Amino acid sequence: TLEMSFLALFIAYPLGIILGIISAVRQDRMFDHISRFFAIAFVSLPIFWFAMVLQLVFATGTESSGICDPLFGTSGGCFPIYGRHDPSLTYPVDGFASFYPAGGTGFHLIDSWFVTDEKLATLPEGWSSNWLLFKDTLLHLALPCAALGIASSGSLLRYMRASLLEVLHEDYVRTARAKGLSEFKVVIVHACRNALVPIVTILGFSIGGAIGGAVLTETIFAFNGMGRVAVKSIQYLDFPVIMGVTLITAAIFLLSNLIVDILYAVID
Repeated sequence: TLEMSFLALFIAYPLGIILGIISAVRQDRMFDHISRFFAIAFVSLPIFWFAMVLQLVFATGTESSGICDPLFGTSGGCFPIYGRHDPSLTYPVDGFASFYPAGGTGFHLIDSWFVTDEKLATLPEGWSSNWLLFKDTLLHLALPCAALGIASSGSLLRYMRASLLEVLHEDYVRTARAKGLSEFKVVIVHACRNALVPIVTILGFSIGGAIGGAVLTETIFAFNGMGRVAVKSIQYLDFPVIMGVTLITAAIFLLSNLIVDILYAVID
């Protein structure tokens, strides 16, 4: 769950911040209107619906409205439709180097590089290298992370746009322009550094939101993470597990906000 959430934020923050900067610089122009429309759409759309749309478009063949096969010559879409690994692959979580935790870290993008040659030799021929294990994990993470990341970028875009518009009207920005600095330096070096301060505060809420969104995303993509465990526990009325998941989620949410509050003072 953390692996998927972190990668989703890695998509959301650059996408939201970059589009927010361009939208603010081009205020009330066509790009600004289009980006604000998509920001509202990303915030509003149900994440389970968006996840299924991504599956339909990028993980199926042309008979199911997929677009990858005619464009890239693939068979059955560009990405796997569900799961964390290829169904034929039993992921080798043991046999690591002596300094590595027994059973791995659970972050399979990292674990894939520490699987020993002896363990690789026991796998099918298609998984004969660490790179192939890493690639398979990355492909299975692509769609769920995109669903979470794009859905989270909408609010970031709106916050970044509003924050940068406020900063661009400050006296020091006008002074920077009067000194003859290029518009790029004025916006990126002077304005954006101050506009990003409130955006950092939102990071704590974004982490909690990504973990919360993982409940639906993991269910749609059949990921065996904390979110899917929570759904199964609710179905079977397993109250101790439900309480455990709630407690862990709350702890992560509070810890991330504490770290962000400390960073806020450092960055300001």
